[in-house]
Amino acid sequence: MTYDPTLPQENTPLDAVQIRAQFNALKALIDLQAGQIAALQTALANKSQMVTLAPLNPTLHEPPVRADLYAIRDYINALVVQLETTPD
Repeated sequence: MTYDPTLPQENTPLDAVQIRAQFNALKALIDLQAGQIAALQTALANKSQMVTLAPLNPTLHEPPVRADLYAIRDYINALVVQLETTPD
């Protein structure tokens, strides 16, 4: 039985089976939300442990040399790896 907020109705005798079902349904909702909260807390903890990259501020030569291009390539590769390993 799912939780029905309209039960018990006003001015009706209490039925132990109906009330027990209401409490069990509320307990199931609480347990479901506790699981969802735990999953969100884990995801948040994983995000806070994520390695962050420094801003890309390369000093480029004029004209750019191979080392400049390698630095940009390495930064982009590190960013891609970080984005792929970041939990949702």
